[in-house]
Amino acid sequence: MNNDKTKALVPTGRILISEHLYALRVDVSPYIMRHKRGEWGNVTTAMKQNNEREMQKPEHRRLYIRSRHQLPDGTDIRIVTNPQLGVTCVLLSGE
Repeated sequence: MNNDKTKALVPTGRILISEHLYALRVDVSPYIMRHKRGEWGNVTTAMKQNNEREMQKPEHRRLYIRSRHQLPDGTDIRIVTNPQLGVTCVLLSGE
């Protein structure tokens, strides 16, 4: 995990928010910022390891970078970045 809490490590590119999450009218920007800083939230050990590998060699990124966070009401959201496409999707966990 990134120890510099101000530096963005994940190039999110274009950010897309799912229709279902958008309908909840919640501000997801704090979670996107956490994702950008390498704060993966509640993900499996394998996902954390994958994210860390992807962050070590930014010029060779091939896999998705994922994080999972919980909104104040308990709703889980997923943030998935595809570095090759320059796109980050923010979705409800069930989507």
